[in-house]
Parts: sequence; structure tokens; C-alpha cells
Amino acid sequence: MLTSPPPVLPPPALAPVLPALPALLPSWQRVQQVLHAHRPSATAALDLAGLAVYHHCAYSAFAHPADASRASELLQQLLPAGELLLHSSNWGTPQFEQACALAWLGGRAAAGSPGLAQLLAGFDQQLGQRLPQLLAGGNPHTFTQALRYLSLRLPLASAAQSMQLLLARQADPLPESWLLGLPDGLAGELLLRLRLRRLGQPDEALPQHLRAGITRLLATRRAVDFSQQHYSVFPYQASLATPDSFSPALTWSRGDLSQALLLHEAHQLLHDEELAKIADLVGLNTLLRITAPATEITSSHFGAGAAGVAHLYGRLYQLSGQAGYRQGYTFWLDQTQQWLHQELAGPAAVPQAGELLHGLAGVGLVLLAAVTATDFEWDSIVL
Repeated sequence: MLTSPPPVLPPPALAPVLPALPALLPSWQRVQQVLHAHRPSATAALDLAGLAVYHHCAYSAFAHPADASRASELLQQLLPAGELLLHSSNWGTPQFEQACALAWLGGRAAAGSPGLAQLLAGFDQQLGQRLPQLLAGGNPHTFTQALRYLSLRLPLASAAQSMQLLLARQADPLPESWLLGLPDGLAGELLLRLRLRRLGQPDEALPQHLRAGITRLLATRRAVDFSQQHYSVFPYQASLATPDSFSPALTWSRGDLSQALLLHEAHQLLHDEELAKIADLVGLNTLLRITAPATEITSSHFGAGAAGVAHLYGRLYQLSGQAGYRQGYTFWLDQTQQWLHQELAGPAAVPQAGELLHGLAGVGLVLLAAVTATDFEWDSIVL
């Protein structure tokens, strides 16, 4: 296993097309209604950004003028918050999430504006100046977040140049303790680098780095035993000094599905059939986990709820063609609807409704993709 790879990464095998599910239309329309009425404060940058992304995708799907108008309005509200971010010396996870959403919008002509283009140029310059500081910090999460932002600024030459500097100076080996999942754990970083390779970005160290990461990942495996409540094959956090940390969670951000996705995509580069077999042993096993104790799913949300699980099953079906993943996709979309019915019955649905990972916007985008059988590629903002 993990033999020498070919020099180039082939195009992703996304032959199976996810089904259009018009039965979900009423659920999406209810989310659309709530999001269209939601008015975040001027300081709620992630809320504003997620809503802008959502309404841009909704307009792309149905060309309703109200969505175009709302997306434009939200973008104008975002620009002052972006100016504050431009002059901030402390960029953490929320700041990078905001910058990535703006970069995604800036890469789409229908969503962009001269003010946004100028703001993003300022982000590019600031990040380029701060790269030595970021690299010196040795924080793997910051590395991945910066790389994600730069990936959304391609094909600009300045973004490609900064990206090459980041890749050339990546800290290795892994720290004493590291996360394995999404968006900024081992799976998140390696999936991002695989996507960059498909986009034509040179990354000579990727095959070796990928082999090393997968070797470390596979060394953390344990046997599944439902009777002992050992639901997960892989831990969510590994450590060189203490026992690995396992969780029954089966979500977008934590659990075996992200590792199955990584192994399937790594198979396309390394051409190792064993990786595809392990990916399906892990991924298809998760289909048995549908209860709250076995998944820890208690909401519809994307980051830690049913919508994110449906999204990952959809990705796995597109990569592998395995019918089981398609069944998982439709099952968890149904679960998403059930949670939505409960959530939208009370006032708790409104705060931070526009956030992609923890609000209704991410749920609405998953439902919109299912209704229209369209990949809006918005998940590149968070993965």
C-alpha cells in the first residue's frame, strides 16, 4: 500500500449524478422565507457573509430578482465589516471564514463589485505581508485557513505565489496533538491540497505528504463494537503523548465520513486500490449509525447536524458510485427535514441564521442543491 504515485492528479471521478428531489421543495421554501426575512446586525459579519452566499446561490438556481437584490444589499453591508477586518492585526478562525466568503463572492461576476475587488486586493496584500509571521507560528489551523483563502483567489498570480510559499514552508512533522477532521484538521488540509492539485497548482511535496498523513491516520484505527459503544473507526483527535480521543459523533466536522472521503480522493492520486477498499469499509459501515447515541446529531445544521452528513454522503456517492452512499444521502436529507420542522416551530431558528456552518444558510444550501441537483461549490468556503 501507498506505493509511488504518478506525477499528476487525474480529474475527479464525479460521474454519478445526485438525484433531483423535488419533494424537498416545501422545506427549502420555508428556509428561504426565514432567511429572506432575517436581518442581522451590521457587526454580525459571518451572518451577513453566509446570507450573501446563500442568496447568490438561490439566484443562480431560480433567477428570482429578490435574491439578486438581497445578495447585493448584503454585500454592501459586508464591505464596512471587511474594512475593519483589513485593518485588524489578529486573524483567527472567524476572520478567515469571513475573508473566504468574501473571496468566494468576489470570484463570481454576478456577485462581485468594485468595492469588493478593492477590499480583496487589500486582504491579499495584508496576507502576503504576514506570511512570515504565520509560518513562524507553526499553527496547522492557521496554515490551512490561509491556504483556503488563497485557493479562492486563484488564478491571481499573487495568490499562487503566496500559496507556493506556504506549501514550501509547511511545518512537519505533526505537532504532539492534532485534529483529524474538518475543516482544519488533517482531513481538511489534505482534501484542500488535493483540490488545489486538481486546479493545476504545483505541489511537489503532496504525494509524500499525503502518504505520511494517511499512514498516521490508519495507525489510529480501532475496531468498531456497537455493544461497547465504539461507533467510530477513527478518533477525532490524535496525540503522541496521550491516548487518542474518540467520539460517537457522525457529522461534517467530526467523524468517519470525512476520513472516508479523504481516502477515496487519495486513491485517485496514489492509485492504491487498498485505499478505496478501506474508504468503503469505513464509509459504508456508518450507514448503520442512525440513532442519536451513535451520531450525536441533534439539529439540522451543516457543521454538526444532519445537513452536513447528507452533504458528505452525496460527495462519497459521486466519488465511488456506491448505492449505499446515495441511500445515506436521501436518509439524512429526510432527517434534515425532520429537525427543521422542530427548529422552525420556535424562535431559536433566527439568531445567526445566516451562518454557513451553524445556521440555516448551510441547511438551505444543502436543500437547494438537492432540489435542483446542482453543485454550487459553496463548500470551498469551509473546506
